[in-house]
Amino acid sequence: VRQGALDYIVTVRYRTRDGSAKAQGRQASEDGEGDYIHAEGSLTFEAGEQEKFVDIKILDDYTYEDDEDFFVDLYDPKVIQELEDKDRNSKVSRDVEVQVDLGRLASARIVIIDDDMPGILSFEQEEYSFKDQPHDFVEELKVVRKSGSKSTIRCQYVVEGDSAIPGRDFEAVDGFIELEDGVTEALIPVKVLARGRYNTQLTFRVTISSITPASGATFDPTTDGGAESCIATVHIMPDKLQVERVDKIVSTLRHNWDKAKIGNDSWKEQFKAALYVNGGDGDDDEGDEEPPSILDWVMHIVTLPWKLLFAFCPPTDYCGGWLCFLCSLMMIGLVTTIIGDMANLFGCVIPSMENEITAITLVALGTSLPDTFASKAAAEQDPHADASVGNVTGSNSVNVFLGLGLPWTIASLYWWCRGDDPEWDLRYQFDSDLSFLGAPGKRSKAFVLKAESLSFNVIVFIACAACALFILAMRRRLFGGELGGPRIAKKVSAVAFTFLWLVYVVLSVMKIKGAL
Repeated sequence: VRQGALDYIVTVRYRTRDGSAKAQGRQASEDGEGDYIHAEGSLTFEAGEQEKFVDIKILDDYTYEDDEDFFVDLYDPKVIQELEDKDRNSKVSRDVEVQVDLGRLASARIVIIDDDMPGILSFEQEEYSFKDQPHDFVEELKVVRKSGSKSTIRCQYVVEGDSAIPGRDFEAVDGFIELEDGVTEALIPVKVLARGRYNTQLTFRVTISSITPASGATFDPTTDGGAESCIATVHIMPDKLQVERVDKIVSTLRHNWDKAKIGNDSWKEQFKAALYVNGGDGDDDEGDEEPPSILDWVMHIVTLPWKLLFAFCPPTDYCGGWLCFLCSLMMIGLVTTIIGDMANLFGCVIPSMENEITAITLVALGTSLPDTFASKAAAEQDPHADASVGNVTGSNSVNVFLGLGLPWTIASLYWWCRGDDPEWDLRYQFDSDLSFLGAPGKRSKAFVLKAESLSFNVIVFIACAACALFILAMRRRLFGGELGGPRIAKKVSAVAFTFLWLVYVVLSVMKIKGAL
């Protein structure tokens, strides 16, 4: 085979060289006959030509011999170029100074396989190792026939278990392989069954025996099984990637289990803390803390039902904290609902107190005071004001989006699904403010809640909120933070925020009463 530049004519010489096989007429074997006919000569590659063939004749005999070999060597490569001879009107060749080299395979080894005996059977290797896979797979074991390949022979094979269990780890089968005259190889398929093996090496065996017909073929006596049979041992090795993956899963599960145990202990401690005053364990032996005061006992008795209820909220160790978050939202919604209803009932017993006034005073205080105390605790425990200020804005968002959005959504779906309702028709069917629902008398049912003074309240709230944000920004510029600072600055800020709340309440009440 020629590679590289193909622009020139190249010649290379070749000759055979004896190995264990001897050329006829040169160094003949003891019986006076050779194994092949010596050959030598040259090959000429024309421009663009890449392949040439060397023919060597192999001499056959009827005497058993071991497999023998000889060599064919390439040497003396040259580049020549043909030039036209103008006088003789012909072409002449001359050598040119262009480098040409022999490749890495400048010698070829030819093996003469003796086919005068039935041969010796054995496996290509005595042990095989196959990596476990997530699905069933088939591997092939090669049986080789050496020292002859005369006549057709058959032998039986059996796949049997060792530490591997038939039907669970591999498919136990038996059958026959046949090697025809001149054939030196055969394959035995073995099927390995997927079982998710972890860090365990299993073994089974494949045995060939009983050569027929009795033509002189034998098994290799130097291999496992001796002269009567030949045995190949197959190992099923665990997949390292799968083992590592399982180890990671086990490690994760163990870690999560440890976290769950800690979470269970924390959950149990929540109920213990709810039962004791100030969350203590009732053990006064340590003497590190002062005993609870009478006020502490009163507040504990009043809040005990709520403490026990909120203790059902799971710790943050479960589900990455999401379960705690969702349960906390549900608890907040429950408390907000109860406080709102109680405030509305309280407003009903006060004369001349409209629902709007009840909403911006009693209901607002009832739903916001828990958030106020939570923000105070966050401000005292956290080195920054982010958690405290964020809790105020976040809790109000929950009150608005969930406290209003969820009931309004449910009410809208209810009225959309409801049929005729005489009371709704009496109230809204001919109301001039609801023309967007359709013509009077033909309006479809919908959830109606008139805004009344809502627009004015929102405008006042936005103005007061802008003033509050301005105060927080000035506090950061003057005192380096939204909360805390000099004593006088803290009092002035508290008075300013209280004043803003009073301005909002007073202006809203005046609008509701018709004074504005």
